[in-house]
Amino acid sequence: MTVAAIIQCTPADLVNSHDPDDYVIGKCLEAEFIDEVVIACPDDPESVSLEQAAATWGVQLYKGSDMNVAARLLGAAHSVNATIVVRVLLRQFYLDVEQLERMVALLKAKQADYIDLPPDYNYALAADVGTVRALSKAVAQIDSIEDDRKRSSMQFSPWVYVEENPDIFKLERIDGGPAYDPFSVEEIRSKYARLISENQTHFKWNYPASSYGFMGKYLAETDTVLDIANRENGHIEGVEYIEGDAETFVRTNHFDAVVSLHTLEHIPNPDAFFECSLTNLKPGGKLLLEVPLLLKHPLNKPLMPWHHKEYGLQELADAASKHGFHIDEVWAKKRHAFVPIEYENSRVTSSHGRLTAGIIIAHRPEQEGCA
Repeated sequence: MTVAAIIQCTPADLVNSHDPDDYVIGKCLEAEFIDEVVIACPDDPESVSLEQAAATWGVQLYKGSDMNVAARLLGAAHSVNATIVVRVLLRQFYLDVEQLERMVALLKAKQADYIDLPPDYNYALAADVGTVRALSKAVAQIDSIEDDRKRSSMQFSPWVYVEENPDIFKLERIDGGPAYDPFSVEEIRSKYARLISENQTHFKWNYPASSYGFMGKYLAETDTVLDIANRENGHIEGVEYIEGDAETFVRTNHFDAVVSLHTLEHIPNPDAFFECSLTNLKPGGKLLLEVPLLLKHPLNKPLMPWHHKEYGLQELADAASKHGFHIDEVWAKKRHAFVPIEYENSRVTSSHGRLTAGIIIAHRPEQEGCA
């Protein structure tokens, strides 16, 4: 059985280093149970930088669809006649090779389609381990999904589709292994800070399965919206870019909606953010908030060193409620797939396995003290 490490990436994932140990490349080349290493990147002119890197590292390169990652991964697997896929990301210099080897061994021993990890495990430390046969079946079924947003999200994260269909695929659950010691955790976080800059944009704002696409259904064309984001989208017509501080910026009762996608975790004083957001909104105005959720094992803290805090889903809802917002809906994400969450009597009452992001749809009451 040929085990191939398929490295999902784009040219933007390259950092200012050619050292394979600053990427997942070093880990994959050292792992004796991995037979082939293939970089799977988009088929566009900018990928020439990845062609050069692959040649430097002595690994293969496959070009495929930009957004249909599932098809790209499958094409890369077929290019080396793989039977087992170990899907990793280029920047995973911190890959837990021992955990990964255990996953591959379990897949073989149980003749499974895919190895599932515990709900609290930070999957960034490991990999998606599955058979090419299962990936091929998933690609075909995902392509037939009629809903554009769901199809796009599953094409970007086909392993979520596998995880959510245990009646179709044979899944085996593995334990998360021991927790890391504090020194090892800080060593990883320090190297992360050295190699990778904060607040990088990975998706175009109009990508069908993006969070901006999801939030758009809660907004009207006439709404005045405050987007707590960066200057990446400031060139779009109708967008005014103002440099300010999310803890202090105030235009009282001015906005119909405040949109904040993966910003709150970067803010040292989240209470100030909620207070300013409430003040900035008109009565009845909406707060559309998304943050990463903390997957505690095995680091017991965020992987990214500039995240001041990552939340639990209940904790996030409580924080918004505490500052005067009325919660209308709670959602979560499994990577790029959106999942509705039951929320009754101020409590999150449903669980959906390993959730990677939490979404709060809330509003400022029309009158103080009224929902």
